[in-house]
Amino acid sequence: GITVWNHNHQIMKSSTGLKGFTSSTQSYFFLKKHGIANIYYIFTTDGLSGPDGFRYSEVDMNLDSGLGIIYSTKNSYITDKTEKKITAIEHQNGTNYLVITSKYFSSGFHSYLIICTGLDTVPILSNVYVVGNDNGIIYGSLKGGHDGTKIALTCGDLNLVEPLDFDDQTGLLSNTILLNNLVFFWGDHPYAIEFSPANHFLYVLKAGLFTCNIFQFDLLAGSPAAIEISKTLIGSSSGSSGAIQLGSKNKIYHTVNSKNYLGVINNPNIIEISCNYVVSGISLSGKNSILGLPNIFTPKIDSINYFFYTIS
Repeated sequence: GITVWNHNHQIMKSSTGLKGFTSSTQSYFFLKKHGIANIYYIFTTDGLSGPDGFRYSEVDMNLDSGLGIIYSTKNSYITDKTEKKITAIEHQNGTNYLVITSKYFSSGFHSYLIICTGLDTVPILSNVYVVGNDNGIIYGSLKGGHDGTKIALTCGDLNLVEPLDFDDQTGLLSNTILLNNLVFFWGDHPYAIEFSPANHFLYVLKAGLFTCNIFQFDLLAGSPAAIEISKTLIGSSSGSSGAIQLGSKNKIYHTVNSKNYLGVINNPNIIEISCNYVVSGISLSGKNSILGLPNIFTPKIDSINYFFYTIS
């Protein structure tokens, strides 16, 4: 969220000094600009209620012989006092986007519409968020479902996971479900979150000081109580952990701090331990991960077509 590197692993020109924050869970989010080739948005969030708030810059990948440069728009202000969370969902029309963030010490989400001509900085407000405790520390992450109908977030200090309905036409959130039977001991809190590709399951990573546990929730179980009861521990790893992210081949990856591998959920569309979680699922070839993974935009996945595809 502060510096951008190009594909030669060199610092991109004019890319330093962005207004993200090193300890933010989701300090940045990349998003391609519709209708204009090779232009990308970079959204950044400051630390909790930090003075730099929520901002965006634009990268032109046509410049510097294809290595890219942040050009006329850099650190453009959108709003202040945001939490450390950003996600985006493709609009129902298949052309526009909605970028979503949550406000600090506030019962609200802000959605921002992006059309081919640019970003509308007037927010679409949804007052459905659980208000923070007196410390105002709502660490965790925010993820959009892959069919545009759900968003979920973790509130680490409140020990909550919240799936919500999302309207991919209006940008409004509604129908909060609170999943709160998650705490085992001090320092062990829900932190990272991800949807299965077919949007059937929600995976929650509970990060502790010396271990992390990954749980699966069945979002189609029925009532909120049934969803909460469906919680299944699919695996654990020693050492602290951070991000969990859908990646290539429809697998879900997570970091294990100071280890030379990533954990992998190989079949995240399958229920309970049959989803095949492997702690040391992919080698980092001698390199060590820390806590973060790229905060990646995922285009919509049609759940029905996805199931037909996998069955065939």
